[in-house]
Amino acid sequence: APHNLPQFRPAAPGQPETEFDKSLAAVWSRIGATEEGVVHNVNNKILIEGCERLGYPVKATGQNFRHTGEPSAGWSCFGDRHGNKQGGVVTYLKDAAAQGAKFIERCVATRLLFEEPHARGCRRR
Repeated sequence: APHNLPQFRPAAPGQPETEFDKSLAAVWSRIGATEEGVVHNVNNKILIEGCERLGYPVKATGQNFRHTGEPSAGWSCFGDRHGNKQGGVVTYLKDAAAQGAKFIERCVATRLLFEEPHARGCRRR
């Protein structure tokens, strides 16, 4: 369903990139997301085949793996002990730790504190 949040709409074809497009490209770049070399598991292969038989368009979505062809890539929903999945824990949190961020386990943030344009802290319980 269409939404009323213009800041989250991608640019129309032929139009200049929006801030959303630029932000999405930056995230994809940092987590290494790509549509190239995706190897589908059996479930996805069956779904793709069914869609193609029915004439529905099919396109691989980007995946954030260091190696999209690894056998573990199709099963990351069960965890990733090999570190192939490049999610927030191994990208953004690792970056934050390298910059000196402190992490508090089992903390519930109740309010983010901003000094525009950056978050500077949070209130917690």
